[in-house]
Amino acid sequence: MIKYREKIGALLASFALNLKRYKNAAFIFIKGKKDDIKSSTSSSIQLVPSVIKKPSVVWRWLFTSYWFYFSLIIAVILMNTVVGAAIDKSLTKIYPTIKTEKFFGLVVQEQNDPRIEWQRKLIRGVLWVGACGLNAYVLLLCLPGIVRKTTRKARKNEAKADAIVTEKPSESILLYSKALKLAVGQSHESCLKSKIDTLDDAFRSGKIERSSPMSSTTPEPKGTGTLVLPKNEFPNHSKQENVIGPDGRYRIERKLGNGAMGIVFLAKDQLLFRDVALKKLTAGQNLDQNLVTRFQQEARALARLSHPNIVQIYDFVQEENQYWIAMEYVEGKDLDSHINENGKYVIAESLRMCILIAEAMDYAHNRGVVHRDFKPSNVLVTNAGDVKVMDFGLAKLTHSSIATMEGSLIGSPAFMSPEQAMGKAVDERSDIYALGVTLYQLLTGKLPFKGDLKSVITQKIAGHQPSLKLLENQMPADLIRIVSNMMANNPDERPVTMNDVGQTLRKISQTES
Repeated sequence: MIKYREKIGALLASFALNLKRYKNAAFIFIKGKKDDIKSSTSSSIQLVPSVIKKPSVVWRWLFTSYWFYFSLIIAVILMNTVVGAAIDKSLTKIYPTIKTEKFFGLVVQEQNDPRIEWQRKLIRGVLWVGACGLNAYVLLLCLPGIVRKTTRKARKNEAKADAIVTEKPSESILLYSKALKLAVGQSHESCLKSKIDTLDDAFRSGKIERSSPMSSTTPEPKGTGTLVLPKNEFPNHSKQENVIGPDGRYRIERKLGNGAMGIVFLAKDQLLFRDVALKKLTAGQNLDQNLVTRFQQEARALARLSHPNIVQIYDFVQEENQYWIAMEYVEGKDLDSHINENGKYVIAESLRMCILIAEAMDYAHNRGVVHRDFKPSNVLVTNAGDVKVMDFGLAKLTHSSIATMEGSLIGSPAFMSPEQAMGKAVDERSDIYALGVTLYQLLTGKLPFKGDLKSVITQKIAGHQPSLKLLENQMPADLIRIVSNMMANNPDERPVTMNDVGQTLRKISQTES
């Protein structure tokens, strides 16, 4: 009898423990979903004032919000069939029919309770208001995705216009105008308006001349004017400290920050009328030929990459023993700053960003470029919520004859793969490791390895596997598994390509949504 009591007691204790675990897991899941909804709602509301000023964006919003139409159709069908019948049935039970006897009970008349009709109208009215409110909320949640799509479309039109502005300024104005209709955000609008106004002024002042036809039998196509800016009319042509490049093309406006290999400035491209980020090799590094080679390597690597989630390179300038790279200027902050300010991210947002990063890195890998120094501070988060990978300054061109710095320790220790910490040759799998550490940091707000620089490198060389305790009981098993695989000490145990990483993360994201 005592043995049975002990067994029953043990079973009850085990049941209570499991119940507590499930309760905690459910609480964490619900809390995470609440955070997701709160974050999505807040970002959607912030976008509304900017969007309502843009009819083109509003129409795209209304016509491409498929979830809104799906929920609206479901609401209409349910309200006119199932819900209506359920209301009538419930009210009939609450208020039964009234029976009236006449002619000494020989005739019995039945009629509905008069309260049923007005209560039916009241309930239907409340339900319709609720359904409309819910559908409006669904439409609101569709807004950030539409803004991201229209912003990408605007950027593409702007990039096309920038590419042909010197040969076909007339077509450039049309493309800038199309981009302006889709641009959301005051800074982007101001930039596009400035470009359009500058070209308009050039037309009016006669600075734009038509290119001469190759022969009298081949007439010049319409809209192929060439923009001609004489040297004496070029802005800031005289040599100044804040002007660099041929004919003073780039005018430095202010310092943006310090990169791993140089100083970054905001500059104005006075030929294409756009803001650029200028990266300068710091003065103390100019005499180091290895650093110069790596700086030139960054320019060559980036010049081969054109992807919406990679910072685009425009130009490489060598002037008076000084080296510069002109690249796309992105308004926003780096991901590392966001993590330091906000702590950990919700699962949905972490997956969204890492999927975009994986797609960008896969694009680079397919073109023979390995980042070698990937980390959150090398990811820019735009004001529209997109991410852009930058600073391929330590990239190794796997199919290039440029000397690699094998045996040298290049990279950031916290995100460095074990093989990279040992100074071995690295490939795409080192970038996968770094993205795994980044995903871990996004989900937990902390790094997997603790200690100073020397300690972290020692742990990686010794083959210590990072602890995943912070992920357990909080994250889906599939997500924990992919993070663990990405941070495997043995490169052969990691996913083979960034495409594999992106596909796996996308499946997890679809399961979580």
